[in-house]
Amino acid sequence: MQCPVCGSDTASASPRCIRCNAPLGDATARDDATVRDGAGPVPPPEGDDRTTRLSPEPWDAPHTEDEQTTRLSPEPWEQPGDPWGPPQIWQPPPPRRQRRATPWVAIAVGGWILAVAALAIVFWPSDEEPAPEPTAGVAQNTTAVPTPGPTTAETTGSAQQQAAQIDAVLGDMAATRGELGGIVAAGCDRDALQRIRDSRQEQLDRAEALEVDALPDGEALKNALTSALRISLESNDLYLSHAPGCPSESAAEDVNSRATQAKTELVGYWNPIAAQYGLSPRDPSTI
Repeated sequence: MQCPVCGSDTASASPRCIRCNAPLGDATARDDATVRDGAGPVPPPEGDDRTTRLSPEPWDAPHTEDEQTTRLSPEPWEQPGDPWGPPQIWQPPPPRRQRRATPWVAIAVGGWILAVAALAIVFWPSDEEPAPEPTAGVAQNTTAVPTPGPTTAETTGSAQQQAAQIDAVLGDMAATRGELGGIVAAGCDRDALQRIRDSRQEQLDRAEALEVDALPDGEALKNALTSALRISLESNDLYLSHAPGCPSESAAEDVNSRATQAKTELVGYWNPIAAQYGLSPRDPSTI
């Protein structure tokens, strides 16, 4: 049978057109009667146009505020790869690549480690016990290490220097003795005699500080020199006690005799040394 609305063929048992969903009750009865009478389908009356309002399609229905849209998972055939293959297993992301430390950081850490190690070595307590001190009455098995003595050249140089220093003192003594002779001849001025005494004291101080260990009979020579200067100071004090003016010969005889004896002993030690080191010999009457 044909639908009276859209004219398409449809099943006679269906109450509505399978194409336009128009009701087919009257059209079905007419078609059956026409089939029985042997006539064709009855056309619809002219001027009788009717419009059948169809129900809206689901996708054309207006949306309401209560409606919610749910996003469905993609279909297997929409996924990349084989849709019917084994499911993909989630894999963790690859680990982040660590950045290498800059060289200066490594250098600073290394320097700090070295400093800590050095301090630990210096201040770490030692486990060694101190060596016990030797007890009294126990002989120590020690061998004395001989101290190397001065060489011949060093000894010669030192002796030459010491002899020159003694010669300088003797030279000053001779100059003072010559000045004293002029003062006595002029009447023994007190200020002049005081100046002579000060010179003799300075010469004695120098003589006592001399080093004579490199000279032959050095200590005997030094003792004779200091003894002669002390007796000369005693003589100077005697002359000062009579100034202005000079003491008598009898008053000065004893001290002058002892001074001459001491100077003779001094010259006896000095002249051989002076000859050995090329220095001036001395006379007791000139010093």
